[in-house]
Amino acid sequence: MKFSEKLTRLLGDRDQAAVAEDAEITPAAMSSYVNGKGMPSVAAAIRLAEVLDCDLLWLVDDRREFDDDHPRSLTGIHSDRLIWELRQRYVAAAILYLEALRGLEDVDWGKAKAALEAAPAGKLPREAFHAANAHNHLFILWDDVMKFAMRADVSGYPVKQKLPPGVTLADLEVDALAAAEAATRKKLRLYVSFIELFGQKLAATGGRAHR
Repeated sequence: MKFSEKLTRLLGDRDQAAVAEDAEITPAAMSSYVNGKGMPSVAAAIRLAEVLDCDLLWLVDDRREFDDDHPRSLTGIHSDRLIWELRQRYVAAAILYLEALRGLEDVDWGKAKAALEAAPAGKLPREAFHAANAHNHLFILWDDVMKFAMRADVSGYPVKQKLPPGVTLADLEVDALAAAEAATRKKLRLYVSFIELFGQKLAATGGRAHR
Protein backbone atom coordinates (compact mmCIF):
# COMPACT_ATOMS: atom_id res chain seq x y z
CA MET A 1 0.00 0.00 0.00
CA LYS A 2 1.33 3.43 -0.93
CA PHE A 3 2.47 5.95 1.67
CA SER A 4 -0.35 8.35 0.75
CA GLU A 5 -2.98 5.64 1.23
CA LYS A 6 -1.60 4.62 4.62
CA LEU A 7 -1.45 8.26 5.69
CA THR A 8 -5.07 8.80 4.67
CA ARG A 9 -6.18 5.73 6.62
CA LEU A 10 -4.19 6.74 9.69
CA LEU A 11 -5.60 10.26 9.64
CA GLY A 12 -9.17 9.00 9.53
CA ASP A 13 -11.44 11.68 11.01
CA ARG A 14 -8.57 13.56 12.65
CA ASP A 15 -8.05 17.21 11.86
CA GLN A 16 -5.43 17.15 9.11
CA ALA A 17 -4.22 20.66 9.92
CA ALA A 18 -3.80 19.78 13.60
CA VAL A 19 -1.79 16.65 12.78
CA ALA A 20 0.39 18.70 10.43
CA GLU A 21 1.00 21.25 13.19
CA ASP A 22 1.90 18.54 15.72
CA ALA A 23 4.33 17.01 13.20
CA GLU A 24 5.80 20.44 12.38
CA ILE A 25 4.69 20.11 8.76
CA THR A 26 2.98 22.81 6.73
CA PRO A 27 -0.66 22.19 5.75
CA ALA A 28 0.36 22.41 2.08
CA ALA A 29 3.02 19.72 2.57
CA MET A 30 0.56 17.46 4.41
CA SER A 31 -1.95 17.89 1.59
CA SER A 32 0.67 16.89 -0.98
CA TYR A 33 1.51 13.75 1.02
CA VAL A 34 -2.16 12.75 1.31
CA ASN A 35 -2.76 13.35 -2.39
CA GLY A 36 0.31 11.34 -3.41
CA LYS A 37 2.03 14.37 -4.94
CA GLY A 38 4.97 14.49 -2.58
CA MET A 39 6.96 12.50 -0.03
CA PRO A 40 8.23 13.78 3.32
CA SER A 41 11.86 14.14 4.22
CA VAL A 42 13.28 11.57 6.64
CA ALA A 43 12.90 14.03 9.54
CA ALA A 44 9.29 14.81 8.60
CA ALA A 45 8.45 11.12 8.20
CA ILE A 46 9.84 10.40 11.66
CA ARG A 47 7.70 13.15 13.19
CA LEU A 48 4.61 11.91 11.34
CA ALA A 49 5.16 8.36 12.57
CA GLU A 50 5.44 9.63 16.14
CA VAL A 51 2.30 11.75 15.92
CA LEU A 52 0.30 9.00 14.21
CA ASP A 53 1.65 6.33 16.58
CA CYS A 54 2.94 3.97 13.90
CA ASP A 55 6.19 2.33 12.88
CA LEU A 56 8.34 4.43 10.55
CA LEU A 57 9.64 1.50 8.47
CA TRP A 58 6.10 0.23 7.93
CA LEU A 59 4.82 3.68 7.02
CA VAL A 60 7.33 4.36 4.23
CA ASP A 61 7.54 0.81 2.83
CA ASP A 62 4.97 0.58 -0.01
CA ARG A 63 5.26 -3.21 -0.05
CA ARG A 64 3.62 -3.53 3.36
CA GLU A 65 -0.15 -3.49 3.61
CA PHE A 66 -2.52 -1.80 6.02
CA ASP A 67 -4.58 -3.95 8.34
CA ASP A 68 -6.06 -3.73 11.81
CA ASP A 69 -2.82 -5.09 13.24
CA HIS A 70 -0.48 -2.62 11.58
CA PRO A 71 2.66 -1.90 13.65
CA ARG A 72 2.40 0.94 16.12
CA SER A 73 4.97 2.62 18.33
CA LEU A 74 6.49 0.41 21.02
CA THR A 75 5.20 2.39 24.01
CA GLY A 76 2.90 0.45 26.29
CA ILE A 77 3.04 -2.87 24.41
CA HIS A 78 2.89 -6.07 26.49
CA SER A 79 6.28 -7.84 26.70
CA ASP A 80 5.31 -10.80 24.49
CA ARG A 81 3.69 -8.51 21.98
CA LEU A 82 6.73 -6.22 22.14
CA ILE A 83 9.12 -9.03 21.25
CA TRP A 84 6.82 -10.10 18.41
CA GLU A 85 6.74 -6.51 17.14
CA LEU A 86 10.51 -6.23 17.34
CA ARG A 87 10.75 -9.37 15.22
CA GLN A 88 8.54 -7.85 12.54
CA ARG A 89 10.60 -4.67 12.47
CA TYR A 90 13.87 -6.57 12.47
CA VAL A 91 12.80 -8.70 9.49
CA ALA A 92 11.57 -5.61 7.59
CA ALA A 93 14.89 -3.84 8.20
CA ALA A 94 16.89 -6.96 7.27
CA ILE A 95 14.99 -7.32 3.99
CA LEU A 96 15.71 -3.70 3.06
CA TYR A 97 19.39 -4.20 3.94
CA LEU A 98 19.71 -7.37 1.88
CA GLU A 99 18.04 -5.73 -1.11
CA ALA A 100 20.35 -2.70 -0.85
CA LEU A 101 23.35 -5.03 -0.58
CA ARG A 102 22.32 -6.84 -3.74
CA GLY A 103 21.70 -3.49 -5.41
CA LEU A 104 25.42 -2.70 -5.16
CA GLU A 105 25.91 -5.05 -8.11
CA ASP A 106 23.85 -2.69 -10.28
CA VAL A 107 26.28 0.20 -9.74
CA ASP A 108 29.05 0.72 -12.30
CA TRP A 109 31.86 1.01 -9.76
CA GLY A 110 34.53 1.05 -12.47
CA LYS A 111 32.96 4.10 -14.11
CA ALA A 112 32.52 5.83 -10.76
CA LYS A 113 36.15 5.18 -9.80
CA ALA A 114 37.44 6.39 -13.16
CA ALA A 115 35.44 9.63 -12.80
CA LEU A 116 36.81 10.05 -9.29
CA GLU A 117 40.41 9.53 -10.40
CA ALA A 118 39.99 12.04 -13.26
CA ALA A 119 38.41 14.75 -11.09
CA PRO A 120 40.45 17.89 -10.30
CA ALA A 121 41.79 18.26 -6.77
CA GLY A 122 39.16 19.43 -4.34
CA LYS A 123 36.25 18.30 -6.49
CA LEU A 124 34.25 15.11 -6.48
CA PRO A 125 32.15 14.30 -9.57
CA ARG A 126 28.43 13.70 -9.41
CA GLU A 127 28.89 10.06 -10.45
CA ALA A 128 31.10 9.52 -7.41
CA PHE A 129 28.53 11.00 -5.03
CA HIS A 130 25.76 8.87 -6.51
CA ALA A 131 27.84 5.73 -6.09
CA ALA A 132 28.88 6.69 -2.56
CA ASN A 133 25.23 7.24 -1.64
CA ALA A 134 24.51 3.57 -2.37
CA HIS A 135 27.24 2.66 0.10
CA ASN A 136 26.06 5.15 2.73
CA HIS A 137 22.46 3.96 2.40
CA LEU A 138 23.63 0.43 3.13
CA PHE A 139 25.21 1.48 6.42
CA ILE A 140 22.13 3.42 7.49
CA LEU A 141 20.06 0.28 6.94
CA TRP A 142 22.60 -1.80 8.88
CA ASP A 143 22.14 0.53 11.85
CA ASP A 144 18.39 -0.20 11.71
CA VAL A 145 19.04 -3.93 11.62
CA MET A 146 21.29 -3.79 14.67
CA LYS A 147 18.94 -1.46 16.54
CA PHE A 148 16.19 -4.08 16.49
CA ALA A 149 18.50 -7.09 16.83
CA MET A 150 20.05 -5.73 20.04
CA ARG A 151 16.78 -4.91 21.81
CA ALA A 152 15.71 -8.49 22.41
CA ASP A 153 16.29 -12.09 21.42
CA VAL A 154 13.83 -12.12 18.55
CA SER A 155 14.73 -15.49 17.07
CA GLY A 156 11.98 -18.06 16.95
CA TYR A 157 9.09 -15.61 16.70
CA PRO A 158 6.86 -15.93 13.61
CA VAL A 159 6.78 -13.15 11.02
CA LYS A 160 3.98 -11.66 8.95
CA GLN A 161 5.97 -10.21 6.06
CA LYS A 162 6.14 -11.97 2.74
CA LEU A 163 9.80 -12.71 2.09
CA PRO A 164 11.40 -11.86 -1.27
CA PRO A 165 11.77 -14.76 -3.73
CA GLY A 166 14.61 -17.06 -2.78
CA VAL A 167 15.08 -15.50 0.67
CA THR A 168 14.59 -17.45 3.89
CA LEU A 169 14.49 -16.26 7.49
CA ALA A 170 17.94 -17.81 7.95
CA ASP A 171 19.26 -15.42 5.27
CA LEU A 172 18.05 -12.48 7.36
CA GLU A 173 19.79 -13.31 10.63
CA VAL A 174 22.66 -11.01 11.63
CA ASP A 175 25.43 -13.55 10.99
CA ALA A 176 24.02 -14.37 7.54
CA LEU A 177 23.76 -10.69 6.62
CA ALA A 178 27.33 -10.06 7.75
CA ALA A 179 28.51 -13.04 5.69
CA ALA A 180 26.61 -11.75 2.65
CA GLU A 181 28.23 -8.33 3.06
CA ALA A 182 31.70 -9.91 3.26
CA ALA A 183 30.97 -11.99 0.15
CA THR A 184 29.82 -8.88 -1.71
CA ARG A 185 33.01 -7.03 -0.82
CA LYS A 186 35.06 -9.96 -2.06
CA LYS A 187 33.08 -10.13 -5.29
CA LEU A 188 32.94 -6.39 -5.99
CA ARG A 189 36.57 -5.42 -5.61
CA LEU A 190 36.02 -2.20 -7.57
CA TYR A 191 33.37 -1.26 -4.99
CA VAL A 192 35.88 -1.66 -2.17
CA SER A 193 38.63 0.28 -3.95
CA PHE A 194 36.18 3.04 -4.93
CA ILE A 195 34.99 3.51 -1.33
CA GLU A 196 38.58 3.67 -0.11
CA LEU A 197 39.52 6.25 -2.75
CA PHE A 198 36.36 8.28 -2.18
CA GLY A 199 37.09 8.43 1.55
CA GLN A 200 40.66 9.59 0.91
CA LYS A 201 39.62 12.31 -1.54
CA LEU A 202 36.77 13.49 0.67
CA ALA A 203 39.09 13.67 3.69
CA ALA A 204 41.60 15.66 1.63
CA THR A 205 38.96 18.32 1.06
CA GLY A 206 38.01 18.46 4.72
CA GLY A 207 34.58 17.10 3.81
CA ARG A 208 33.81 20.21 1.77
CA ALA A 209 34.30 18.86 -1.73
CA HIS A 210 32.54 20.56 -4.65
CA ARG A 211 30.66 18.49 -7.18
